[in-house]
Amino acid sequence: MPLFKFLDYTKGQATIKYQLNDCLKPYLLGLRKNFTQIPLQHILPIRSGYAIRIYQMLLSELKQNRNEVDLYLINLQDVLCVPKSMYAWIDFKRNVLEPSLKEINATTDIIASYSTKKERQKITQIVFEICYKDLQKRKDQAKDKEQQRIQIEVIKPLTELKDKTLAYPTDPLDENAIIALVYRGMHEIKEVKGKLQVVLTLEETNNPRKKQPLIISSANQIEKLKAMHENYEKKFFIQNASKILKNKDGKGSVYIQQIQENLKKRKEEEKAIETKATPTTKAEAVSILEKIKKRNVADLFSNNTQEDPPNQ
Repeated sequence: MPLFKFLDYTKGQATIKYQLNDCLKPYLLGLRKNFTQIPLQHILPIRSGYAIRIYQMLLSELKQNRNEVDLYLINLQDVLCVPKSMYAWIDFKRNVLEPSLKEINATTDIIASYSTKKERQKITQIVFEICYKDLQKRKDQAKDKEQQRIQIEVIKPLTELKDKTLAYPTDPLDENAIIALVYRGMHEIKEVKGKLQVVLTLEETNNPRKKQPLIISSANQIEKLKAMHENYEKKFFIQNASKILKNKDGKGSVYIQQIQENLKKRKEEEKAIETKATPTTKAEAVSILEKIKKRNVADLFSNNTQEDPPNQ
């Protein structure tokens, strides 16, 4: 990869003009944001190069809210560039790993310990357990981890339920005792005793002004909401199969035909009154015409006043 997009030397002026390769910008300009910063005061007292490299690795994981790091022994040895004479576990442990962790715990801002995993009686993996020494940093990290958890387990899956109708049970002993509630995307995050909760606002389908709060704090509860939506859909299609079949083309042709018939009937009524040979009285005729004029578009649906229930 070239370092420069262009490089120009002006002869006689002793000047060089250049432009860096755009691909290198994140590595040169985003160091504060995209890379782990190592406090100089924490590594200056460290004498071992192995300890500095292990500290860098563990601190990078800790800044990503990971308190446990699982590494294969062979990979760690390759990263540290240990000589072949220290490939054996007993030599690596005595000369590299334990002295490095001793220095890290004594001079840096983190605490680290390790355990091992075996395959066929041979140690193949090292599991590091790490945390900050500073209590406030540990609290801040725990809060960050909780925010990440609630985003992944609750907030993100909730987008799949937006504008969906749920068959919410009102009586655990009666499977038919349910109320139809809709999630419109309204929620807020609250902290209760160090734990985050998401308070949903659900509205009743029959009365949108009436709201129902619901507290969600885990992925398991999201799965229950999805099951409620599936239950609602099953009941919807069972109860409204005939209406859906009548409108199977999706264009509402049955309803259009009904509107046309009602419109034709209204015109015939108006024409009959206007051409009636012997009206009873002038007042009665005027009264009938006024009633017809007061009719609105809703009258066209007189034989079809019941709307389809929402299929959400």
